[in-house]
Amino acid sequence: MKPIRLKLAGLQSYREAQEIDFTELTEAGVFGIFGPTGSGKSSILDAITLALYGKVERAPLGTQGILNQFEQSLTVAFTFELTSASGKRRYRIERQYKRIGEVSVSNTVCRFVHILPEGEEVTADKQVDVNAAVEDLIGLSMQDFTRAVVLPQGKFAEFLSLKGSDRRQMLQRLFHLEAYGDVLNGRLNHRTKETNMSLKQTEAEQQGLGDASAEALQAAEGRLQLASESAQRQRKLLLEVNETYERLKRVRDRHQERANVYAQLEVLESSDGQIQEQERLLTLHAAAERLLPLLKDWQGAGMAVEDCVRKLEEGKRLRNEAESLHTQAEEACKKAGQELSLHEGSLILRLNQLKQAKELETEIGALRREASELTAKQTEAEGQLADLRQRIAKERAMLEKAIVRQAELQEALKGNEVRPEQRQRLHEASRQRHELLSLRKQQAALATEAAAKRAACHAQEQAASELLRAEQAGDAQLGALAAELAEAGIAADAGAAGLRELLAEAAQLLERERIADRERSAMALAAQLAAHLHDGTPCPVCGSAAHPQPAQGPEAAPADGGAAERLQQLLERLRGLSPEVKQLQLLHQGLAAQLAERLPAGGALAAAGLAAEPTPAAPASAADAEVSRLSATPSALSAEAALASLLSRTDELEESLNLAISKAQQHAEQLRTLIRHGEMTRRQRHEHEAELKASQGITTEVLRKYEEANRALLDTQKLWSERYADLPEEALESALEQLAEKDRQVQSIRESLEKSVPYIDQARLNIERLQLALADLDREEAHRKAIFGGKRELLQEKEERLDEWTGKIPADRLIVETTVRLDGLRDRVAHTKKESADTASAYQQLLQRWSMLTQALQSAQEQCDKLDLAWRQALETSLFKDTEQVSAALLSEAKAQDWMKAIREHRERQHALRGKLEHIDAQLQGAVVTESKWQEIVDQCVTVKEADEAALRELAKSERDLEELTGRHERWKGLEAGRGKLQELYNRLSQLQSVFRGNAFVEFIAEEQLTQVSRAASERLGFLTRQRYALEVDSSGGFVIRDDANGGLRRPVSTLSGGETFLTSLALALALSGQIQLRGEYPLEFFFLDEGFGTLDQDLLDTVITSLEKLHGDRLSVGVISHVPELRARLPRKLVVSPAESSGKGSRIHLETL
Repeated sequence: MKPIRLKLAGLQSYREAQEIDFTELTEAGVFGIFGPTGSGKSSILDAITLALYGKVERAPLGTQGILNQFEQSLTVAFTFELTSASGKRRYRIERQYKRIGEVSVSNTVCRFVHILPEGEEVTADKQVDVNAAVEDLIGLSMQDFTRAVVLPQGKFAEFLSLKGSDRRQMLQRLFHLEAYGDVLNGRLNHRTKETNMSLKQTEAEQQGLGDASAEALQAAEGRLQLASESAQRQRKLLLEVNETYERLKRVRDRHQERANVYAQLEVLESSDGQIQEQERLLTLHAAAERLLPLLKDWQGAGMAVEDCVRKLEEGKRLRNEAESLHTQAEEACKKAGQELSLHEGSLILRLNQLKQAKELETEIGALRREASELTAKQTEAEGQLADLRQRIAKERAMLEKAIVRQAELQEALKGNEVRPEQRQRLHEASRQRHELLSLRKQQAALATEAAAKRAACHAQEQAASELLRAEQAGDAQLGALAAELAEAGIAADAGAAGLRELLAEAAQLLERERIADRERSAMALAAQLAAHLHDGTPCPVCGSAAHPQPAQGPEAAPADGGAAERLQQLLERLRGLSPEVKQLQLLHQGLAAQLAERLPAGGALAAAGLAAEPTPAAPASAADAEVSRLSATPSALSAEAALASLLSRTDELEESLNLAISKAQQHAEQLRTLIRHGEMTRRQRHEHEAELKASQGITTEVLRKYEEANRALLDTQKLWSERYADLPEEALESALEQLAEKDRQVQSIRESLEKSVPYIDQARLNIERLQLALADLDREEAHRKAIFGGKRELLQEKEERLDEWTGKIPADRLIVETTVRLDGLRDRVAHTKKESADTASAYQQLLQRWSMLTQALQSAQEQCDKLDLAWRQALETSLFKDTEQVSAALLSEAKAQDWMKAIREHRERQHALRGKLEHIDAQLQGAVVTESKWQEIVDQCVTVKEADEAALRELAKSERDLEELTGRHERWKGLEAGRGKLQELYNRLSQLQSVFRGNAFVEFIAEEQLTQVSRAASERLGFLTRQRYALEVDSSGGFVIRDDANGGLRRPVSTLSGGETFLTSLALALALSGQIQLRGEYPLEFFFLDEGFGTLDQDLLDTVITSLEKLHGDRLSVGVISHVPELRARLPRKLVVSPAESSGKGSRIHLETL
């Protein structure tokens, strides 16, 4: 932060506006501010803090008594610059205050301006916003600013004597260590919560994956292998059947194609007659086209003869008209020339006369304007004369009133002056009363704060109680959920037992059905052999020629061969439900384990069976008993009825399993919600309890401050009663208002008296000046009257001559009329001459054209006769008798082309169809496919295709099952790896939370920063004291002095003398300023000292100044405020403050350089 410019006016001893250019002042690094005691040196620092923070450190309530007693407003404007790695930024803060009482002021203008290259930008224009913007930009409170940057009187050694905790807090603000406190803790807590939530989500997702073991993956791979082999067999059979189908389909398609071609050929041959007629007409069209050119020439020659006759008659008519027009044009030209000769001379003479009249009009206009101006000036002069006489009378009256008023003011001044001792006593009483008001306000604020802290403590106690009840309610909900999970676990075990029972029944029924299928197949084969046996023919099995009892087929209807296949599918379906049952049991186990961890009575619940393992499979003896029961089933129960029963029970089991899985997922989501809510409630309860403990400590401290403020208030009230017994506190404002009113009246009277003397002198001077002006106007009036008479006579003579020439008609209009008439006569002569020449030329051209048309008619008649003879000869040798037959035989070009194209396509189509029939017959070679044979192969294709699709569906299902299980297996392995990392990270974050709890880390950094500052300060102190003293930090965070001249003896800083305290505070302040980074970004580039140099001898003074001069290399400018002559003579740049004068002038500032 670097100061650029400071403007102030009306602040304390300053009245007129003063400006300080720090750019020139800080060129040498160290500069001074010098002046007598009370001249206003420290007010420069007050102006900086007032501009930045809206307060003056040493003023009551920050702003009371800062306004000059003779001013009604004060203004401060401070321009400064911040430098960072991104560049320089310049700002200006403006504040203006006005008086509202004897010592009170009110802020009227407040602006925070960002100065940019392209212009200024106002970023805040309200006092609260400007204050917030300054603290946000600089990062220092006013208290820190006056302890570390601008050190006013009485504040220099304050940082040295601060307590350890207060000093650490100040360092935290100066070096912005809050990022390592609340900000770091907040980020750490947020990261811990996120990690814990991710860990819980990972564990829940692992439980939701179900059975994803390697054994389940291997079983799925086996099912996929069986399905793949079945699909390959079905696909091979499908290819064989499709090949036969395609071969027969090609033969069938060829027969159908031959029938279609033969039908197309018959349709084409039926239109042969129409094609032959078109061929005859095309022959006539060709003959007519050969005669067409001669016909067109003959007809064109006849039309040409008719056109020549028509043009010849038109040319004759135009020739006669042109001759008549030429005669009329010659007569008009002769008449126009005669009229021009008659009038041209008189018109030219008239034009010359009118031009002279126009010049006369110009002279008359100028004379009239001059006369008008003279008349206006005369009227104006008369008004000025009257006005001057009136002003002289008015000035004389005002002069008399001013003299009387001056005497009255002098009498009033004597009656309103106040004695100095009375004024001093009232001012002291006012300051005492403001102190009382401030203490009362502080007491009320502390009482309000104490009540608010008690209410906050009560609210936090209630919040902690509510959170405890909410935590207990959550535990009750977890207990209820545990009971539901116990019932669901029992139901899941029952479902697993039911699934095992169905598997055993389905396996037994499938085996029984396979045995029955084999028996029926054997009986059917025996009956088929018996049907082909004849007496005397040996049996192919036993060789006997006699067949007394041949085998008979089964009497009952043959069994449905698909029953075994449906039983196999049912068995696979039941086996597919086993992983889902296992997944459900594992999910219940995981939920039970989580509940056992969360509930206080987790052990009892586990003992009750909540976290028990799933019921083991039934022993082999139970399965054997079930098989025996099914084997003993009466024959009346058919395989179809047993299969239907199994399917129904399987559907019920699958439905209940899906419902149980859905319910288990709901339980898992409910458990996650309850756990998350319980953890959040428990954490909030702990936070509220910690906040309650802190609030109770703060409340105790506020009550202690309240008691101290109450005692201070009682002491101040007692002092008031002793000093001002005759002046009640409530009457002070009235007395001050009366004093202020008398001061205002005295000030007003004095100002009026000061203004009255020059006013009276000016009034007398004005009267003399007005009398001289009146005499000058009289002389000018007589001269204007003489000139006006001569101008009027000359104007009258010229107007009479003009009227004689123009008859009161404007000369310009007469000139225009005469000119138009003369130009009209000349234009008419030129026009008629041109028209005569044009008509003569047109007449000659028409004569030549008529002659040419006569010759063209003769040539056209001869050509027509020749073509007529040639046309009659050609018609006699052609197929036609007359011209009409030739025209009738002609066809349009498009129609002829269409007929030729149709004939050509007809012949080509006939040839192609006959060729295609021969090609199809050659391909068929007599092959025929009957309808029954075709239907048989179609049915076979459908059956084989359905079997292939079923095999493919089973293969796809096995692949999907394997893919899903593989994905779940890989996901489980990935989740397990991630869960281990998250658990490790959560453990480390929890350990960090315990380490960073409270402000221990921030206090540690502050202590380390203080140690660094003390080391730098100790180096500077050693230089200033010739290595006699060093500065150290003790165990409690306070400063101690190490006296190296006495063997390193350590003693408190309070044992130092005044000069030694100044040197130690200076070294500490310089070290602190050198390390401050405003907002952690902007270096501090200036530093102010306002006391202490008077306690140093000459040698120490030289040492201190030498040390300060070396700071310029560190980009740090130091300003010292003093009245020591030796220091003033040493510094090359200095501000000299001249004190206020008794005449009313305020303090003034000017720059001095060596």
